Amino acid sequence: MNKKRVIGLILAGVLIIWVIGFTRCDKSNDDKQAEQTEQLQKQSSSKLGMPNIKNFYEKSMMKTIMEDCDDSNLITYAYTKNEMTGKFTYLGEAMGYGLPYGTEYTMVLNTQILKELQKIQKQTIQMM
Repeated sequence: MNKKRVIGLILAGVLIIWVIGFTRCDKSNDDKQAEQTEQLQKQSSSKLGMPNIKNFYEKSMMKTIMEDCDDSNLITYAYTKNEMTGKFTYLGEAMGYGLPYGTEYTMVLNTQILKELQKIQKQTIQMM
């Protein structure tokens, strides 16, 4: 009985892998939209080019803020503004500065590396 159960689990696993492999053969809408977005970005870059940034002020400020936030002794004070009266209300001490979490100092994942990973994934699925 134990052997039957093991064989059944193995067959179920193979069936699941087989189904997953055949359902990912077609391009999904996300893949199509990603290709279209990439084509539009290439087109806009060829027409407009890159911005002529010389001072890199925003990146410099972001670097300063990130370094300041790393100081464990940093004390900042939080306020909120009442839109009705225009007065500020003190909320208390806070940690760091208001830098959005989506802000990246460096590019996290190169698009070329992402394409290579997708190719490898498709090849792996086709091999199954």
